[in-house]
Amino acid sequence: MDNMAHGLEVMAKVEKQKKKTGVVIGTAAALLVGGGVTAYAAVPAVRNTVNLAVMSPEKYCESVYRNTVDETADILGNSVVSGKNGVKLSARLSLDDNVLENMQQNMNSEFFKELKFDVEGNYYDTWTEALISVTADDKSVISLNAFNHDNTAYIQIPQASEKYISYNTEDITALNQDNKTITPDFYADITKRYGNIIADVIADSENSIEKNSEGSVDGIAYKYNKITTKISSENAKTLLTKIADEAESDEKLKSLYESSSNAISDYSDFINDIRENVDNISSEDKAELVTYVDINGVIRGLELAADEAKATFMMAQKGNDVSVKLEFPESISMTITATKNNDSYTGSIAANVGGEDIKADFENICFVDDKYIVGNVSVESSEITGGQSDVLAFSFEKIDDTQRVSTSVEEMGDLCIEWKMYDPEKKEFTAPENVVAWDDMQSYIAEVDTEKLLSDVFNALGLNEEVLESLMYGNMFNSMNLMDDVRYTGINDLM
Repeated sequence: MDNMAHGLEVMAKVEKQKKKTGVVIGTAAALLVGGGVTAYAAVPAVRNTVNLAVMSPEKYCESVYRNTVDETADILGNSVVSGKNGVKLSARLSLDDNVLENMQQNMNSEFFKELKFDVEGNYYDTWTEALISVTADDKSVISLNAFNHDNTAYIQIPQASEKYISYNTEDITALNQDNKTITPDFYADITKRYGNIIADVIADSENSIEKNSEGSVDGIAYKYNKITTKISSENAKTLLTKIADEAESDEKLKSLYESSSNAISDYSDFINDIRENVDNISSEDKAELVTYVDINGVIRGLELAADEAKATFMMAQKGNDVSVKLEFPESISMTITATKNNDSYTGSIAANVGGEDIKADFENICFVDDKYIVGNVSVESSEITGGQSDVLAFSFEKIDDTQRVSTSVEEMGDLCIEWKMYDPEKKEFTAPENVVAWDDMQSYIAEVDTEKLLSDVFNALGLNEEVLESLMYGNMFNSMNLMDDVRYTGINDLM
């Protein structure tokens, strides 16, 4: 009996141990599975590796593009720059003492030391306003007040007349655009919808994957998964047709198109142009898109080749060193090299734009609060400086809620531009009472004392009556050789 009891006791202990071991193993298995799921969801490298292993090339390519579209939309949706309804901009030119002295001698006038240009633009619920003023050494030179309400614009030049000039703006869609619809979410929505159309067409095309494709960008090596997408003429037709179908009833895109000052045709004509391009695609037309994806599933490079033309974007990173290459056929090539230090970058840009070489260096460039640029940039280009200066150095600063960009131009002076975006306080529109219609401009002009207006403007600029008379008779610049002593490209261009 004792032996039997001892045997049962041993068996009970073994069974108990088995249960304990089973619990441990089960718990460990659950942790492994849960950890794997968490890693897949939270660690980009794990998620991308699994997707690459289990998905077809088409599905993998689609997932990469959809993730890129979603991330881009999130960035736009969280933008703090878009969605503001007010902007203030100020540009200030301060002449060098030597330049001022030369101008004073040549013009036989006091001339101005500092010229300032201020603009304030606000959008309200039902109307917009733009207030513009020019001052010289704090003296008012000229100003303009403009309002747009109910398809009618009102413009006043206080120095010329108390009256407003009115004209119909019904056909000027950029002035009548409901800007409150153009918010961060507006851009995010458009990016998602049209980005996903592109992802759909890419997924329906022929795709192949080359794992661990190696190369380099300006000496920095990379190893990416290379997706090659062969876009047939049918794929291209499908893409344009889907975009046209979506855009045709897209009021958001229509409002964005019509608010653009670059819009050269009606929105309906814009849609028709897309459809005509579909009809013009022949069966021989084809393209190849190569997408380079890093270990985290992030697109690091794109190559698009069609009709013997090729556009390229590539980037590579090793530690804190980054290189970016951008090429468009017969127009732009650019290489950016930089070293990252915390959240800022220091490096250089070498570019060729339309045959013109441009070189730039940047130091400690970074974004503050996602909307302000801080750092220093110097640009070398005879095209930009008019051949007068080899280098233009720009300083980017955040001053409270204002972005400032300043530079010094050799043999001219200091230039400073500041702007900020904000939401103005609500204000109701009050229509001006003293109004002259555009069709009655002759009567308005007849009432303006043009000679006094010009005299006041010139006096504010520090120019004497002799200069005004010379200008009015058209011989000022013929009788004076101002540019012998002052090399100022802007004035040269005006000549």
